[in-house]
Amino acid sequence: MDHFTAIENAWLEPPQSLAEAVYSCELCNEAVCAGDFYIELDGLIICIDCLDSLTARELAVEVLNNKITAAG
Repeated sequence: MDHFTAIENAWLEPPQSLAEAVYSCELCNEAVCAGDFYIELDGLIICIDCLDSLTARELAVEVLNNKITAAG
């Protein structure tokens, strides 16, 4: 098969179907598609990218709704 025929055959192939969005991340609003990793905390869906970027403080305050208070 020559180079032109390979290009022509690739062009004629149907496009790959896009992954179907199953959920939406509560923090970044990006789609969580079938096969993507996510975490669900008290009904909140968080994609793995947002989860990896959260600090422990942000997780406690923003996601778990805990409050940081001063002792005394």
